[in-house]
Amino acid sequence: MDLDHYDKEILQFLRRDSQQTLKELEKTVKLKVSTLHNRIKRLEQAGLIKGYMAIVDYDKLNYPLVAYIMIGFDKTDTNSDQIQMAEKIKDLERIEEVHIIAGEFDILLKVRAKNIEDLGVFVTKQLKEIEGVGGSRTFVSLKTVKEYYDEPYLTDLIANTEE
Repeated sequence: MDLDHYDKEILQFLRRDSQQTLKELEKTVKLKVSTLHNRIKRLEQAGLIKGYMAIVDYDKLNYPLVAYIMIGFDKTDTNSDQIQMAEKIKDLERIEEVHIIAGEFDILLKVRAKNIEDLGVFVTKQLKEIEGVGGSRTFVSLKTVKEYYDEPYLTDLIANTEE
């Protein structure tokens, strides 16, 4: 899908705060509300906009700990492959992200936990019970400086490129 200047501005605007009204977007993009609505629907139908989400404060939900877990796939332990294993893992509680990766490990997880003990129970009781999970390495985040919903670098970059 080819994006014109207006589409790029719309994406940039929505990426910053999708709760803003079309009236507010009209002031920024300089298109009528009806035109903006139609363009947003077109971007959604084309799959460029996959959805809208709330940004949750996990500290207030008592899940302040963020960990990244790299998992090795043990082929001898299962008849499935990494993708099938990742599909099983994605449905576990606490999982925010699951990525198939290249390198020493096969899968990378982003996990939320209440505390280090809670994380330990998750790794040793839930994760290790999944068929095909071999070795793992866990990294605990000490402080989150930036997450994906912060200032949208990529959409800003796309919006500011020449056509």
